[in-house]
Amino acid sequence: MASFPSAAVSWPGVGAAAGSVSEVGLDSPFDCSDMDTSCIGRHEPPPYRNHQAQLTLPRFAHATSSDTAAPISLDTVTFSFLSENESMHRCSAVILCGGQSRRFGASDKTAAVVGGHPILDRTIMDLPPHWPVTCVGPARPVPRSVQWVREEPAGGGPVAGIAAALTTLATPYVVVLAGDLPFGGAVAAQLAAAVQDRRSLDGVQALDENGERQPLLAAYRTDALRRVIPEQARDLGVRRVLRPLTCGSMDIPAWVAWDVDTPEDLERARQHHAGADRRNSS
Repeated sequence: MASFPSAAVSWPGVGAAAGSVSEVGLDSPFDCSDMDTSCIGRHEPPPYRNHQAQLTLPRFAHATSSDTAAPISLDTVTFSFLSENESMHRCSAVILCGGQSRRFGASDKTAAVVGGHPILDRTIMDLPPHWPVTCVGPARPVPRSVQWVREEPAGGGPVAGIAAALTTLATPYVVVLAGDLPFGGAVAAQLAAAVQDRRSLDGVQALDENGERQPLLAAYRTDALRRVIPEQARDLGVRRVLRPLTCGSMDIPAWVAWDVDTPEDLERARQHHAGADRRNSS
């Protein structure tokens, strides 16, 4: 297991954040919690798009196992953010928005408004603009062109939703997002860049504030998902189905992983967005 201490990641003209890389064999998660996230929630293009982000690690770290420790020389790990034309052909997004919102009440939680926009619209607007987007759920008006599909049967759960979306994908990478994440779309490009940079990984999953991996806030190799998603996917547990994949993890600001399952969750998201607006205007 290789363990790396603190590192720094920076985008040109944006600022820096502490962190390190996490994958099988790398046990400290990449941390972007201190990055400049002022664009999140304002639906501006994330400032790092079409730049290179350099994750600068200490020059020497130690690769350790049960009986040995040897220094390895490290310079810089570079996450290459693709040009718009390249990203259009390499990564898609899938948004799962066909759930029944049982805990939320009678209404569709993805239609609940945070900061002047329905949650689903916020997610779509925060995605890189040239990515193909597939939404799994009942078709409805949204702020950009997307492809709509339904899981079989309707309401059959997230694995069934991913299975339906896979039939539409023509890119080697895909970001999978739950439809009830008001702020999740803003880290989609980071997740995609991380999995494209780490060839040994099948995916990179975001870590929530409790340190738990979020398989529906994640980027995957499309062929890896096709290997493990069964044709008969109704009501299967997403963590169990994706368990055979080799996935890394990435730390994100805690509020980016907040979902909206209840009216109380919605109020928390609204208060956070209002507070962010006040901070950005001051």
